Amino acid sequence: MPSRESSGAPYTLVELTGEADATNLQQLREALESEVAARPRMLIVDLSGLNFMDSSALRVLLHASRELDREGGVLGLAGPHGSVARVLRFTRADQLVPLYDSVQQAAAG
Repeated sequence: MPSRESSGAPYTLVELTGEADATNLQQLREALESEVAARPRMLIVDLSGLNFMDSSALRVLLHASRELDREGGVLGLAGPHGSVARVLRFTRADQLVPLYDSVQQAAAG
């Protein structure tokens, strides 16, 4: 789960790949907590490389969104597809956290 400050842009990007579930939940939590603590104006989580996400990973994303919101920032989810997109729609998480088709769209606001 590499993260990086985008060069010249006012957002931080975290890229998730593979699966986000109970097996790597602590790593996800630590990565997002670290980025939220840096208080970016916008934290974009790129989900385009994510093939699966369970409810525990979804809870971590929603928690990060609430924490960032308290600090005046925004968390956006970019590029969800397949089962990940279905989980976000089915749980109505797409009504709590902004979803974008791509990182570029999220960066544009």
